[in-house]
Amino acid sequence: MKVKINLICIFLVLSLLQFFASELYAARPLSTDDIAMNPPETFSTELGYEFLQLNSNIQINSLVASLASGFTDSIDFHLIVPFELDPNTGFANALVGLKFRLVEENNTTPAFATTL
Repeated sequence: MKVKINLICIFLVLSLLQFFASELYAARPLSTDDIAMNPPETFSTELGYEFLQLNSNIQINSLVASLASGFTDSIDFHLIVPFELDPNTGFANALVGLKFRLVEENNTTPAFATTL
């Protein structure tokens, strides 16, 4: 129980630091899933809380941290790390990927991206 409380405190401190250091946006899904790309050599971070109710007996509570970096104007690297609080405590499966913007938005077509 003490580990869970310490992790929640760390998460809250990181959230407050991010709040005062930058603009915040409420976005679900994460912006790493959006079409927007980070400019080259820049980073973005996201912190979130996830609650899943799979059925009447199974609930999953997780803290989610995300880091994204732009390689080029059309390629992003991202790392998403969930930390489960309940029913298990500990790191869950992390996601490492690349996002590619294949088509730029213009007057007649929307932008199109895919993730690997």
